[in-house]
Amino acid sequence: MRTPHAGYATRRDLTKLARSSFVPLVALIAFGIVLVFIDIPDGSLIYAVAGLVIFAGLILFDFQRLRQAKDIRTAPLLAASIFLDVLNVFVLFLSIFSGSSEECLGQGERPPAPPRRMNGAGRGRRPARGPRR
Repeated sequence: MRTPHAGYATRRDLTKLARSSFVPLVALIAFGIVLVFIDIPDGSLIYAVAGLVIFAGLILFDFQRLRQAKDIRTAPLLAASIFLDVLNVFVLFLSIFSGSSEECLGQGERPPAPPRRMNGAGRGRRPARGPRR
């Protein structure tokens, strides 16, 4: 026996869930833009967890829309919507479980630059040659 998806199996109307997920989705986008310009401690983790909660609700709603669809012409749109929701969940899980280089180096540290090699002629230029014969 197959286990159906929650949004596909429930008889409850999830339209309110979709409406209530839209405003947090817009807020998540705004928070992502703020994170680009301002360094908030653990901001990416907050972004990822909030995104997972929001997209979980949207996935439930999209599967319910798939169950209630009566016209075959809506199938590509519903498939694309579910695909994008799942893709966003995958990317958010990757951002949670992937290590970043900042964690390895510490807060704000940069790796030391490799030493520059000089070839004995000053600023990296080749020494002047005599006249050609």
